[in-house]
Amino acid sequence: MADRLALVALLWTAALGGLWLLRRQSPLHLASLALLSTALVGSFYPIGTLIVQHTTWRNLLRPSEPLMLATQADFLAWGLGLLAACGCAALLGETRRHPPADPAPAPPRVRQRDLVIAGGLVLAGAALYGVYVMKVGLGPLLDRDNYGEKYRVSSGLGPLVAGIKVAIAGCLWAEAGALSRRARWAFRFAALGIALWTIAFISVRNNLVVLLAGYGAILCARRRIELRRIRPWMVAGLLAAYFVLEAFAQFRGAYRGDLEGAIGHIASRGAGVLASAVGGSELSHPFVTALEVRQGYGAGDLQGSSYVGALTNLVPLAIHPDRPPVLSEVFVRRFYPDFASRGGGTAFSQVAEAWLNFGPLVGPFAVALALGALLFAVERARRRAPASLVARLSPFLPFLVIILHRSEAATLVKHLVPIVAPAALLWIAADLVWLASRRPSRAIDRARQPAGARGAGA
Repeated sequence: MADRLALVALLWTAALGGLWLLRRQSPLHLASLALLSTALVGSFYPIGTLIVQHTTWRNLLRPSEPLMLATQADFLAWGLGLLAACGCAALLGETRRHPPADPAPAPPRVRQRDLVIAGGLVLAGAALYGVYVMKVGLGPLLDRDNYGEKYRVSSGLGPLVAGIKVAIAGCLWAEAGALSRRARWAFRFAALGIALWTIAFISVRNNLVVLLAGYGAILCARRRIELRRIRPWMVAGLLAAYFVLEAFAQFRGAYRGDLEGAIGHIASRGAGVLASAVGGSELSHPFVTALEVRQGYGAGDLQGSSYVGALTNLVPLAIHPDRPPVLSEVFVRRFYPDFASRGGGTAFSQVAEAWLNFGPLVGPFAVALALGALLFAVERARRRAPASLVARLSPFLPFLVIILHRSEAATLVKHLVPIVAPAALLWIAADLVWLASRRPSRAIDRARQPAGARGAGA
């Protein structure tokens, strides 16, 4: 018990040290989110299992203490890698408070581009997701008895499923872009519709997290909110919001169309609710996965291949049925074959992937250091070029950092590329339309100039 608590204390010390370096930055700075998610995932399960004997559908019910401590050490190494990235950024001046600059009015070209891209993403995403709904049917999507069924019948429809994320990226682009107040409200209503659909009908929390984190990041940047200004009541509010999301997972499993019956069922379980919350929490699953990977594989077996192959897994199964499965698919098929056959899955773990590729301690530290450098590069690009493609898409990135520890590299790339690719194409199209529309007016203006003036200009 003492060793567990000591490792937890060291992990939180590393996380708080990084947050102190970032105290003049936004609370939703990508590196801040990475530090917090690492501290939470790396400490929740070790502490929770000291308090209650958890219940879970996972195979690993009582891990040995040496296995638990070794996994905690890898999470600590990951946290130290992020802390090292923050330290390097501080030495380069990336963590100091940058003086606010009054934003200049956006030129017409930027305003038109933002409207075209935001509207195009929403329309394209809605079209893709609409085709997905027609192919899958409302039955599996609205089924509250078997949540895995919608994932089973969605196999090979990844680009269509991603449509809803594309539409969300369009809503966030509109909020961050140079649009009029009226246009922004139109996109906000679209975002509200997406949130209601995913929570009230298909019981998917991720889309709500994308929206809340994205709009929150834009608000913090616009009002120049700093991490050091965060007050205890704000932290309490965030914890309450997370508790609501966790409670939703408990509630949706008991809800069968009768609200009173669902509440009564949960209340009748008493202390069992706490035990299942520890075993079934989104904070527990990545840690449990890391434990199980340690038992079933060898350190350094992959030698970096999963990172190299992350791009090859972008090809949909409908096009390439023999595409090699990603790590999370291999894992669930090996450890939970019955669950996999019904379309189910489980969170993977970035720490486990680093361990599989480069071994214990060194692997998690090195991957986290590289990841931290990438996150600071994105924040630097957002600050220096606020109208760039990276800056406009940056509100979508907090979601990927929040789910960092329940994914592997290939899954994160799958989340990102379907957003970046259409946005880049729309960017090019908007610029081409703008240039084409400007050429005739320039020719007319030049024709109206006196011949002497044209000669002098030449």
